[in-house]
Amino acid sequence: MSRKSRTAELSQVADVSGVKIPRIELSMRWSIVSLLTLLILLSAGLIILVSYLGGRQSTQFLIDTLMEDKAYRFTDKATQFFTEARTLAGDAREGTDKLNVFAQRKQVEEELKSVFEHQPYFSNVYMIRNGRALVALHKAIPSPRKENLLEEMDDKTTEAEKAALEISFEEKPLANAAALPWAQRLYADGKKLTPLHRTFVTGAPGYTYCSAQSPAAGILAGGVCIDITLGDLALYISSVKVGETGKAFIADKDMNILAAPQASRDSAIYAKNSSDKITLKNITQFENEEIKAAYTAMTKKLKKLQKNKKWMKTKKPFYFDFKIDGSRFVGLFAPFPAYTGLDWQTGVIIPEDEFFYFVRRNARIVMAASAVLIIMAMVLGYIFSRRLSRPLSELSAEMDKIQRFELDSDKTIVSSITDVQNMVVSFYKMRQGLRSFGKFVPADIVRKLIEQEGDAHLQGEKRELTIHFSDIEGFTTVSESLKPEELVELLAEYLGEMSRIIAEEKGTVDKYIGDAVMAFWGAPQPVENHASYAARAALRCQARLAELEEKWHKEGKPIFRARIGLNTGEIIVGNMGSAERLNYTVIGDAVNLASRLEGINKYYGTRIMLGESTQKLVAHEFVTRLLDFVAVKGKNEAVRIYELVGEKGKVAPEILEFIRLFEEAIEAYRKQNWDAAENSLKNALKLKDDEACHLFLARIAEYRQDPPGANWSGEYVMKTK
Repeated sequence: MSRKSRTAELSQVADVSGVKIPRIELSMRWSIVSLLTLLILLSAGLIILVSYLGGRQSTQFLIDTLMEDKAYRFTDKATQFFTEARTLAGDAREGTDKLNVFAQRKQVEEELKSVFEHQPYFSNVYMIRNGRALVALHKAIPSPRKENLLEEMDDKTTEAEKAALEISFEEKPLANAAALPWAQRLYADGKKLTPLHRTFVTGAPGYTYCSAQSPAAGILAGGVCIDITLGDLALYISSVKVGETGKAFIADKDMNILAAPQASRDSAIYAKNSSDKITLKNITQFENEEIKAAYTAMTKKLKKLQKNKKWMKTKKPFYFDFKIDGSRFVGLFAPFPAYTGLDWQTGVIIPEDEFFYFVRRNARIVMAASAVLIIMAMVLGYIFSRRLSRPLSELSAEMDKIQRFELDSDKTIVSSITDVQNMVVSFYKMRQGLRSFGKFVPADIVRKLIEQEGDAHLQGEKRELTIHFSDIEGFTTVSESLKPEELVELLAEYLGEMSRIIAEEKGTVDKYIGDAVMAFWGAPQPVENHASYAARAALRCQARLAELEEKWHKEGKPIFRARIGLNTGEIIVGNMGSAERLNYTVIGDAVNLASRLEGINKYYGTRIMLGESTQKLVAHEFVTRLLDFVAVKGKNEAVRIYELVGEKGKVAPEILEFIRLFEEAIEAYRKQNWDAAENSLKNALKLKDDEACHLFLARIAEYRQDPPGANWSGEYVMKTK
């Protein structure tokens, strides 16, 4: 946008809030180019030197970061393996709880077999019932499939893998099971892994997860267990891909090997002996040269780091390098996270070439391009900091005010950058548009639209709200007596005052339907005691309308008299409509009833009518009068309706006495005690002339001639809205 056209557009904007056009404006492109050439000549040599010297340190940092990341990702994979054992044991127990192991043997076997279909690296699962164990054995070695560290564990077994499962079943007595760790109630709920022991099925060193039918009774009373032998764990981690050609292993806190990649389920290679008391081989005794060399290199570097006070404060995992048969490797030891509950170590070994291959391949490119890229970054940073930082920060602050729907700021923003100044102009035009938009939609709803992420879309939620409907009595007759412009002016004054009061009492005006007002309390922002706010707003609206009627009468204008209906209930509130046009509004039976209550005011001569649910919520603060038991048009079930009289402590004693007599009459009326009801109504009329009293006297006269029946309890069916 040129300077001339921007000035012309600003002249058409009603509110520019002090926007100024700077004397000199430069294109951002030419501003950058003009300084770029000079700074490249001065900085090229220095930046290239710094880039070269920093390359070595950057590579070491990269290796350190990637190695730690791979170690923790591998730890997550290993933890998932144990988590899946716990989950599958619980699922199998739930699936077999109600099965009879004798009469439904095949179904029991299918449930146990499903464990291996989900995780073929497990070697056994067994169900304990009636003092015996039904054992499912899986001796086959799963077909190789590499689990990528960046992907979630794939527990979906293909049909080919299912067909390759070799499952056999046998029964075993539980004669010596009580001595096993999982027989303790501590492990019966399936949430805790047992310590290392000779497993029940094969006697191989391993761990067990059990899920008992009754944790209180213990697993020996019934349940499902899964043994995870060290061979199972080793076979599984051999399927986890660590880099392209790397490997990982697991050791306990004393650096005794628990699992290393292997192609079989052999667990014996990790134990020094075959006795019941398991003694694991230390990492230095394990028959794997790479693992032993990695441990030796780690201990050497650890001794150096222990002299480093900074490292001793954090004891962060560190990488180290070592050499075997002419090939260099990078390694790292890292503990399992505390949340796993496993006091183990992960060891990761990766050939050094996996890291330096890419470094060496890109070295020449980096040397050629790094100087240019760094210089450009410096130039851009310098220019933006001088030419963009201040005006953009100011613009950002103003945008924050827009987000809070604060549209009254007069902050002046000036920038010498053409593009930034264009943004400023667009911002002021946007703010002007939002000010206009705020006149059509309640401010709370606009704030919600601005604050939400993404576009507005169809959505709704159930909430308990209080609904307000008001309408002008005889509006058609009044409108015919006025010119259009006079009617618009008079209606604007009325709607403006009513809307102001509703907003002051924390209500939201939904819409104007001609002369009618629809509002609600409790959305979009929750409002405690919303029924009380709605009741107070209704009383204030009628009081203000009385003042307006006096004013209009003096001015020779027609007067408005409004009827109000309030109802509370659980309704749906949210964005309604179509995908192209939305309206934040409410729907539901409680809304319809509020509309009906507003309309039936005319039959009782009342100004404010409450639904039963609203009356219950406000009865402790406001004086109400029970009017009737009615079934509004469209409903079969009768509801209590009330008149809102005023706030407690502000109602005259004679009105309170009038209400007492009227409600006494209603009670007698419901019991078909026509004489008592008629007498109370006549006494009430002595205190106040009331249309509802006359209505009930007429009904009583009608019911004397045509009684309603023995089952009638006072309800009246409205035949019109």
